[in-house]
Amino acid sequence: MSDSDDDESGPNADLGAFLGTSAASDGSYVVDVKRSARRASRGAGEWVRDEGPTREFASKAAAREWAAALDGDRTVWVQDAVPHDDSGVDGYLVARRYDPERSRAREQAAATAQTPLDRRE
Repeated sequence: MSDSDDDESGPNADLGAFLGTSAASDGSYVVDVKRSARRASRGAGEWVRDEGPTREFASKAAAREWAAALDGDRTVWVQDAVPHDDSGVDGYLVARRYDPERSRAREQAAATAQTPLDRRE
């Protein structure tokens, strides 16, 4: 008698693919370069212009090394795709939509530029 859980066609057959641990995986790590990263990093934008919106790496570590080496005024990083993401990529190169230091400076400038409503001249 065979155990259907151990069979490739059993109820858990898609579990490896769902978790990203399929034996058929070649070990590569595919990254989709998102718009936020293209805007934040010239290198990421040039990659998309020259090669397309995805890049394949030998490993997740290699993708993270590439992200760390990219130039730009904002930090970019590799974010893993969620297990139920059916886009076909393993991760995304993303960046903050704003620079928190610039945002903080704007907020401080706006706060000091305001005058109370009850102030009489």
